[in-house]
Amino acid sequence: MTMKADPSLRDEALRKIGRNLVNYQRFEKALKLVIVRSDIRGYASRIAKQYRSKLKDTNRKPLGWLVEEFLKTVYASGPAPEDVTDQSQEIWMSLAFRVEADGDDLRKFRSELRGVVKDRNDLIHDALTRFEPDSAQSCRDLISALDEQHSRFEPHFRSVMSVLDNLNTVQEEVLRQLERQLRKQSGSGEDAA
Repeated sequence: MTMKADPSLRDEALRKIGRNLVNYQRFEKALKLVIVRSDIRGYASRIAKQYRSKLKDTNRKPLGWLVEEFLKTVYASGPAPEDVTDQSQEIWMSLAFRVEADGDDLRKFRSELRGVVKDRNDLIHDALTRFEPDSAQSCRDLISALDEQHSRFEPHFRSVMSVLDNLNTVQEEVLRQLERQLRKQSGSGEDAA
């Protein structure tokens, strides 16, 4: 006979499902932002349109693709390619954000991120379909599995959020410097500190 779950045990299982799902969604969103914002280049008049197009395309991609693109873009060796295609008089801009990593460290990181994708897919496609909220044992098993999953996931979540924070900081500083230079060149004399 299966022991019926106490409502508080079922509620704890549901809270932990929510915690993990929300964190996976935040992780996906951070990957999308890093991918789109870490490699911006083109003519000034077209940058916004290119950005929106890349964001729209990236928003449709699954987590496995996002992880691979994140690694390929942010951990690329060497500078981003410069692809000026014509000799227009228009301003051409390029902003690339890269993180250097040792080959062995990158292979390990890639493997761990693939594990995150596997864990997320297991949660969505298998674990939740097996979960029996009225069974105390099913609740306890799921709570334990979710806590283990969260422990494996948390360092990678923090790592990607740190990359996003660093990217934001760098881009804000670039914009401040650009604004400062534009004010200086326009003769306004307002050179903010």
